[in-house]
Parts: sequence; C-alpha cells; structure tokens
Amino acid sequence: MTPTIIAKGIDASQALRDYIRDSVDSALDWTQDSIHFVTVRITDLNGPKGGKDKRCQIHLKLPGLPNVVVSEVSSSINSAIDRAVLRTSRVVSRVLARAKEIQPVNVPVLRRVAI
Repeated sequence: MTPTIIAKGIDASQALRDYIRDSVDSALDWTQDSIHFVTVRITDLNGPKGGKDKRCQIHLKLPGLPNVVVSEVSSSINSAIDRAVLRTSRVVSRVLARAKEIQPVNVPVLRRVAI
C-alpha cells in the first residue's frame, strides 16, 4: 500500500514524502490487505502568516465499509502527520472491530413447493 501524497502550500520534499510513507506504513501495516487506497493531503492553511495552520488529512477506503477521513491541525507539519496517523490507526481498528461484531442476518430461504 503506497499512499498518494498531495501537498498544497507546503514544500513536499522527498524526505517529507518518505517520512509520510514510513509513518503510514508502520501504523497501518497490520491491515494493509484491508485497505484499497490511502490519500494523504498536507496543507498550509494560512500561508506565510504562521501559527497553528499545518493540516494533515488522511483518507482511506476499506472494502465494504465507510471511508475513513482523519484531519489534524498543528503548528508543525511533522506533528500534524504524527497525530493524524495515530488517530487513523485507532479509527481503522475501531471500524474493523465493529464490522466483525455485526453478524449477518439469517434470511429464510423460500422454497418452491410442487403443486
């Protein structure tokens, strides 16, 4: 699973891209078979003004389950990435656990009776 990385207003150097890939892979390696795609968007919300404005949004698709979207805002992009990856791992774990708890409803089979 290789995440798609989209950067807006932030210089996404190769080192930053590698950091994102390593973080996502290490946090979600236990469920890589269950994930269709992962998109990571990093954005500088205020531009050069500064402040707590670096956002990392992680969007992933699990088969047969709702999409998972997690967003974190922080003053540094690495902090936003770390927090978003941690939250994503927790959310995916919770979604998969709930999916296992739901038992399929047994629908009675209608049989044809010869008349």
